[in-house]
Amino acid sequence: MGETSSSDNRRPDPAPPRSRGRWEVFAIAIAPLVVLALAGLAVYANTLGHGFILDDAANILENPSIRNLFSFPGPLLPARGIPVSHRIVLNLSLAVNWAISGAAPWSYHLGNILLHILTALVLYGILARTLSLPPLAARLGDMARPVALASALVWMVHPLQTMAVAYVSQRGEVLSGLLILTTLYAAIRGLIPGAPGRAWRLGALAAFFLGITVKENMGIAPLAVLAWTWVFAGKNPLRAVREAPLLYVGFAVGFAVMLYNLNAGLPHIPYGRDNQLWFSLSWLWHQTPVLVHYLSLALWPHPLVFDYTDWLHPAFLATLPNFLFILALFSGTLAALVRQRPVGFLGAWFFLLLAPTSSFLRMVDVVVEYRMYLPLAALAAGFGAGAFLLARRALSLRGAKQAWAVVMAVAVLALGTASHLRNRDYVDRLTIWADTLEKRPTSPRAAHNFGFALLEEGRVREALPYLVQAVETESETLNERNTLAMALVEMGRAGEAVRLMEPVVGRFPGNASYRNTLGFALLQAGRVPEAIRHLETGLAKDPENRELVNNLGKALVRAGRSQEAADLFTRAAARWPGDARVHNNLGGVLLILGREEEAARAFMAALAIRPDYSSAENGLGYAFLLLDRPREALPHLHKAVQLDPESLPARLNLAEALLALGRPREAEIHVRAVLGRAPGNSDALALLSRVGEVAP
Repeated sequence: MGETSSSDNRRPDPAPPRSRGRWEVFAIAIAPLVVLALAGLAVYANTLGHGFILDDAANILENPSIRNLFSFPGPLLPARGIPVSHRIVLNLSLAVNWAISGAAPWSYHLGNILLHILTALVLYGILARTLSLPPLAARLGDMARPVALASALVWMVHPLQTMAVAYVSQRGEVLSGLLILTTLYAAIRGLIPGAPGRAWRLGALAAFFLGITVKENMGIAPLAVLAWTWVFAGKNPLRAVREAPLLYVGFAVGFAVMLYNLNAGLPHIPYGRDNQLWFSLSWLWHQTPVLVHYLSLALWPHPLVFDYTDWLHPAFLATLPNFLFILALFSGTLAALVRQRPVGFLGAWFFLLLAPTSSFLRMVDVVVEYRMYLPLAALAAGFGAGAFLLARRALSLRGAKQAWAVVMAVAVLALGTASHLRNRDYVDRLTIWADTLEKRPTSPRAAHNFGFALLEEGRVREALPYLVQAVETESETLNERNTLAMALVEMGRAGEAVRLMEPVVGRFPGNASYRNTLGFALLQAGRVPEAIRHLETGLAKDPENRELVNNLGKALVRAGRSQEAADLFTRAAARWPGDARVHNNLGGVLLILGREEEAARAFMAALAIRPDYSSAENGLGYAFLLLDRPREALPHLHKAVQLDPESLPARLNLAEALLALGRPREAEIHVRAVLGRAPGNSDALALLSRVGEVAP
C-alpha cells in the first residue's frame, strides 16, 4: 500500500459537480463577473485620463521593442537595462497597448483595470470552490458563494491596490497575481474526480510558465498549490506529487528556469554582499516592522505613500515587539497548517507571497505598498468569512445574513471610495511626487523626483529648492547632484553646475550620464573643447545615449565643426529613425551648412514622428524662407508660434514670411511682440525698420 496520512480516511476527494440549471449557472458564473466588472470600472475609471509616471517612460515611451506587435522577435526580446527586461509576457502586453493607442496612456490604464478585474474574478472562483468544500460548507451553508464574492470585492476595491493598478508599470504585479491565482485555480479544478483533470493541470502549467516571464514571485505558486491540497483536499505533499507527477515536474522545471533568470542578473535584486548571511538575517529582522506596517494599512489604509525612501529601521529594542508579533503569527500559521485548518492556508498565503521581498533577500526598496497586492487576498477572505461566522454566533441565521450584508456593503463602499480618491494622486508625476513629499517631507527621492518633474515642465525656479533639498538630505546620492546641475544650467548658472559635477565625474569617470551633464554645463559656460572631450568620452562609454549625441552635435557646431555634427546626426537618424529630436537637430545643422533642401526633408521627418514639434515647424518654415518659398513657409511658422507663443525666433521668422508676402501690418504685430519681451533684440529692431519702409 502507498503512504497515507491520518487525514486520508477522514477527508474524501471533492465530489464531482452536479448539473445546474440555467439561472443557477447565471448566478454562479455571470452575475459575479458583472458585479466585479462594474465595481472595478467604477473605482478605477478616473485613471483612464491619467498620464505616465516614473518607470513608464523607460517601459513604454523609450522601449522600441513594443513598437510593432507582429514583428519578430519584437516584444519577445525587450532591451536589457530597462524594468521589463526578462519579462516577456509583460512586455508583450505593453506591445498590445501600443498597437491600440500608441503613446496615449488611456489603453494602458484600461489594460491594468481589466487585468485587475480578471484577477478578482479568478480569486472569486478559488474562494467559491474552497468555501463550498465540506469542512467549510457545513459552517457557511448557502453563504459560500456570497462570502466569496464579497471577499473578492473587498480585495479588488481596497486602496492598497491603487499603486498596482493606477501605476502602469506595476502591471507586472497585477499580471503575475492573475497568473498565480490562475495556476492555483486550474490546479484545484484538476483535483476534481470526473473532471478533465489533465486539461486543467496543463492549464495550471501554462499559467505558471507564463508567470515566470512576468515576475519572480511566481515561484511561490507550486507551494501554494501544495498548501491548498494539504489543507482542503487532505493530501500530504508526497501523495499530491504521486497523483499528479507531470504537474509537479513541470513546476520544478519552471522554477529552475526562473532561478536561471535570477542568476542572469535582474537589476532590482543585488547580490554579492561580503557577509551575506548576516546581511540576510539583518534584512529579515528589519522587515518585521514593515510587515506590521502592511497589516496596519490593510486594516486602515491611511496614509498611503508612493515612496518610502526615508524609511528608517527602528532600533533593536523598538523592533523587538514587531518581531515577536510576526513570529507569533508565523508560529500560529505553522500550527494551523499542521492541523489542516483553513486559517493556516490564509497565513501561509500571506507569508509565502511576501517571502521573496520580506524575508532574506535584500531589495532596493525597504517598503513598497504594491507588494501587498496578492497577500491582501488572505486578509480579505478572512474578513469576509470571519464577519459572517461572528454574526452567525451572535444572531439568528437570517439576522446574521442581513447584518453581514450591511457590514460588507459598507466596507466595499468605503474602501472603493477611498481608492477612487487615492487615484487622483496618480494623475501625473507632479501629483504623485507632491503627495509623497507632503506625507514624507524628509524623503530625498521624493524631493528629487518632484523637482525633476518641475524641471521637465520648464518650472526651473520652482524645481531648484527641492533639488537642493535632495542633495542636502542625501549628499552621497549622485543622481540628485546630476539633476541639480541640470537645473543650474537651465538657470544660466553653468559655472556652479560645472563645479558641482567635476568631482562627481572624477569619482565615477565611466558614468556616461554624469559626463553628459558636465559636458553640457561646460558647453553653456563657453568651455567648448572641454565639453567636447567629456561628451565624446561619455558617448564612447554609452553609444546608445541620445542625450550625449544631441549635446555633442551642438558642441561640434559651437566649435565650428558643423560637418562633423551633420555626420553625427545623420548616423543617429539612421540608427534611431523614430527619434524626432535627432531629425530636428540634423535639420538645424544642415541649415548652417546651406543645404536647405536636405534640411527641409529632415524637419519633415521630425514632424512625421511628432506633429506638435514647434522647433521642427519653425525650422521647416525657415528652410522654406531661405529657399525663397515664403508661401510654403507661412503655415509652418504660424503653427510654430501657435505651439510655442514664447518662441522669439519663430515669431521673427513668421514676420519675415508675412513681410515677404506683402503683409507688413501683420508682420509688425509679431515684431512688436518680440520687442515687448526683448526690447533690445537687434534682429527685431532691424526687421521693424524694414516693416516701416514697406508699410504705407
